[in-house]
Amino acid sequence: MVQVIEASECPHFPKFDPLDPEQVVNPFPILAEARKEKPVFYMPEYDLWVVTRFKDVQTIYRDLKTYSNAEMHEPRMPRTPEVVKRKGEDWHIPMDGLLNRLDGADHMRVKKVLFNELTRAINGIDAWLNDWLNELVDGFIDDREVDIIESFSWCISVSTIARLLDASETDAAKFREWSENWFELSGSDQLTHEHADICWQGFADFEEFAIRLIDARRADPGNDIVSKLIEAQEKGAQLSYRELVTNILGLVVAATDTTANSIGMMMYSLAVDQDLQKRLRNEEALRASFIEELLRARGPLRGVVRKIYEPVELSGISIPAGATLYVHISSASRDEETFTDPEIFDPERANARKHFAFGSGARMCIGAALARLEIRKALDVFLDRVPQFGLSDPSQGLTYSQNIIGPALHSVKVCW
Repeated sequence: MVQVIEASECPHFPKFDPLDPEQVVNPFPILAEARKEKPVFYMPEYDLWVVTRFKDVQTIYRDLKTYSNAEMHEPRMPRTPEVVKRKGEDWHIPMDGLLNRLDGADHMRVKKVLFNELTRAINGIDAWLNDWLNELVDGFIDDREVDIIESFSWCISVSTIARLLDASETDAAKFREWSENWFELSGSDQLTHEHADICWQGFADFEEFAIRLIDARRADPGNDIVSKLIEAQEKGAQLSYRELVTNILGLVVAATDTTANSIGMMMYSLAVDQDLQKRLRNEEALRASFIEELLRARGPLRGVVRKIYEPVELSGISIPAGATLYVHISSASRDEETFTDPEIFDPERANARKHFAFGSGARMCIGAALARLEIRKALDVFLDRVPQFGLSDPSQGLTYSQNIIGPALHSVKVCW
């Protein structure tokens, strides 16, 4: 029988706080308790309903009509007076038409155009990526130490999307900051006013960059993805000007932050597990499944947000219309009902690819193939060029930015 919950009787699980510093680092033991005791619960301090089980997350991904993306990436901090003064009262965060905020037919329409042009753009990028990775390693190999985050992973993801956009070095140098602004504004309501204003001003700069880039490509088309999207528009593709602007921003964010953090976590995982590192050096055939297990157990995104406009039922709990769901994809990717011994990192796990790191179904990330390519190339080149490595300071734990969507790794220093 379905349990009907009144507003005052919402199920709670107070142990869980996605912005608690310790849980930003490792929320998984508490989430394992939640999956057993309160698989769906309400967090009043965030006004979010948390969904933790695989079967419920799968239901959400399969039902695009009921579970709306309309408030995905909605800022959790208000616009600052400073950015309002700069941009005007009518200016809002540039996400109108963003693929990740569209539902139904509009989502599929925009996704088709973006996917087709992105697929064309990344064709043949392997050789350039291989050369760039080797150039990065050349820059630190003799130092016998490197911060993976600062000198490897972010350099890979930023340079790759910059090449696809044919963006200038000056603009590309801002991609990391703009991407982190995006996740911090949408993932935390605890920013200081000063930091929130930095993020909002960064969003304004980010939008202006996209507009400049479109204007430049209309005047002088090239072989980059923006030129190809404009060409597709001119040939009748259903993509509006605002959808072009906001999805350029979306491409930059999707192609940088999550890939950089995946590569950082990959290198950390190998630095702390010397036996696994040796196996991957000796068993190249194991590397693909290792990457999928990495994305399952230590993926870059913790959760995504969905809005419901009618009551729904998940794990026997009724959630009221108007609720905002925090769909914890990392918890779902460790669900005991789907993954045997989910807390054990198993590079040979047969069903690891069932993870939600890149979404699922119609909501599957259009850049999944590119991300997998970058992660695999980074692994191959690093293991080929760098001898057995470990953490520079084994006593120093991981630190992250604090947001509920995709906490960013601050530093992973390794030495050899």
